[in-house]
Amino acid sequence: PLRLRRADWPKSLVRTVKEIRQDYPMWGKVKIAAAIRREWGGRKTPSASTIGRILASLLRAGDIVPVPALRRKAPRDARSKRPWARRKPADLNPEQPGDILQVDSMTVTHRGGRRTIKQLVAADPVSKWTCAKAYRRATARNAADFLDKIVKEMPFKVKAIQVDGGSEFKAEFERECEKRGIDLWVLPPRSPKLNGNVERTVGTWRCEFHGCWDIPDDIDRINLLIDAFADEFNRVRPHRSLNCKTPEEFLRAAPDNGHPVTNIHSQKKQQTRGTERCAGKRTVPPATGTPAPQQPETKVETNKPTGYHPSRIEQEKRPRQSRM
Repeated sequence: PLRLRRADWPKSLVRTVKEIRQDYPMWGKVKIAAAIRREWGGRKTPSASTIGRILASLLRAGDIVPVPALRRKAPRDARSKRPWARRKPADLNPEQPGDILQVDSMTVTHRGGRRTIKQLVAADPVSKWTCAKAYRRATARNAADFLDKIVKEMPFKVKAIQVDGGSEFKAEFERECEKRGIDLWVLPPRSPKLNGNVERTVGTWRCEFHGCWDIPDDIDRINLLIDAFADEFNRVRPHRSLNCKTPEEFLRAAPDNGHPVTNIHSQKKQQTRGTERCAGKRTVPPATGTPAPQQPETKVETNKPTGYHPSRIEQEKRPRQSRM
């Protein structure tokens, strides 16, 4: 349009809207219209849309402050800045036991939902060695106490730890990692698959320990049973990823020459990739017309024992009532 209609609001109305907004800087057009209606009584009051146009003109003139500027939030860089923890690189993978330890927390409910405990679990993705401890609350101070147990009970030197973005892995826990010289890697948000080994270990704790053992009420007695199950997990329970060895047997057989240590899962993956590369090659038939020689099939040896069921042997070895 060539000509725009000029606003002809009464100056008293603009002044009233400005005063109310300055007194209540978070109020919008609906609340201000209701306040003017209550103040003016039976007089004709403007609509909420008119109040909104007046607020927009006051914002353009700089007479009032916009609501987003009043929300006192720390800058994103200041909120996300951490003194020691760093984002884990995508190409960083553990090769030796203790290179990168995975730590996570789990919530367990007993007694029909009347009692809840927080359990911190650590797992080594190479040797599958684990340790855990129960607390009433998952706080950074308790996580720092659990770090002390990790360093004492792990049969190898802990070089780095990877965690999710939980608040229990900040503050005291982060300072304790810095004090001990342990690298702390933080995973991206909403990516539990990057912490897959400890997530699977948490499932084992939930099913084979909390689902089968009689858990008492006292937290100290719970930790005694946790230590007993961790000892069974590390020294008695066979692991299929370790070719049905225990973590203790795997560590004894691991070469101490600095070369990467691989378990059966990584060996199968490497052999399968090699088989796929060999199968992808084409063989040119000879010119004499004879059929081309067939390549022998590559079989992956699993060395998996037959007729073995871990849970059946555990039930025969240690009945449920005798665990207390």
